[in-house]
Amino acid sequence: MSEEKKASKIPKRKVPKWRVRLIREGSGPYPRFNSPESVARHFIFLREETVETFHVVFLNTKNAIIGTQEISRGGIDRTIVQPREVFQAAIIANCTKIILVHGHPSGDPAPSIQDKQVHEDLSKAGELLEIEVLDHLIIGTEEYFSFAQAIDVEML
Repeated sequence: MSEEKKASKIPKRKVPKWRVRLIREGSGPYPRFNSPESVARHFIFLREETVETFHVVFLNTKNAIIGTQEISRGGIDRTIVQPREVFQAAIIANCTKIILVHGHPSGDPAPSIQDKQVHEDLSKAGELLEIEVLDHLIIGTEEYFSFAQAIDVEML
């Protein structure tokens, strides 16, 4: 007596399909940032915020602005910024470079220990993904801080 092996049936399960589309709100021409000061002028509205907000500027290979996005909105003295949220938006925008910008409601643009850590983490993630972090600005009431301009390592 020979035993025949029965083939197991594969259960039918639907796997959800996802589609991601980039929808541009508004049209150009967009401002061109040619210095940290020009970025700070564009984001001057952050000095009026009562909570920390974190924004990303998306740039193409020619440093032309593709767009901007608010990534997070936090409390009076901090906001949570995850690399996956920053770079998910950057990848969807199909950019090659980004500029990070956030405000300090206290008015003091000096980077905190957490700001320095976020900058380092996002720069490392950008290297891995081949999306260059050109600068990270902190907007205060009267002044701004630019990580790119902070040549002296002791300032960081």
